[in-house]
Amino acid sequence: MADAAADVAADEAPAALFSTSDDLKAVTVGGDALASRAAAVDSLQAVGVSAKDVEEAADAVDAAVDTLLAPAAGDRANVEGIALEWLSEGDVPSDDASQLVIKPSDNDAVSMRLRLTYAIMGEREHQPGEVTIVMPANMFVDRAGKPKGGMALAVPAEPVETAGWNYRLVMNDGVAEYHIVNTKRLNAATEGFIDFEIKDVEPITQVDMKPSAPFGVKLQVVESDGSESANCLADAPR
Repeated sequence: MADAAADVAADEAPAALFSTSDDLKAVTVGGDALASRAAAVDSLQAVGVSAKDVEEAADAVDAAVDTLLAPAAGDRANVEGIALEWLSEGDVPSDDASQLVIKPSDNDAVSMRLRLTYAIMGEREHQPGEVTIVMPANMFVDRAGKPKGGMALAVPAEPVETAGWNYRLVMNDGVAEYHIVNTKRLNAATEGFIDFEIKDVEPITQVDMKPSAPFGVKLQVVESDGSESANCLADAPR
């Protein structure tokens, strides 16, 4: 696991954060770094991100920057959006971008990667612990309904805080969830992405052509008064 953040004063939110593990990446860009693609590139380079990773991250920032530059109303956070997309390619073409079709030729365990992209706006910085991304710990269940497969994330598990985000496993009404929480201050306007991998799914445990379990991802932002802004739910891939 490698991570980096810009050297900033204790009372400032870093312009860029970067973390990587097993080629999974997590990028956060905020504040003035969202003014242009060049500004985002400069901020990412300042934290030691490689040229290849900088270009990929800047592409993601560039795609969302118009939305982020719109003014927020009042001092409340505005959860602009959260989305999931497959990084892995399926074995069978699909007209539905949310659907990944895998056709294994044997019973060797399969893995697949996704990217979670988010955008937050507001007029005040977000303190550590105020932004939480909630996602299921499993996408697949076996024929008896039991969770199958594991998960790897681009950010570290708690208590590590150097990457700007970490995660913990939480049981919610008997369902395992990952709660990904900011460990550093974030700019009022912040955009980024977190990669993760669903791994070790054995084909024999799955019903042929049955869609995976629901996989909704939620973004929550806590306000300065302790209230929670409106949740934003991502479309679920399958």
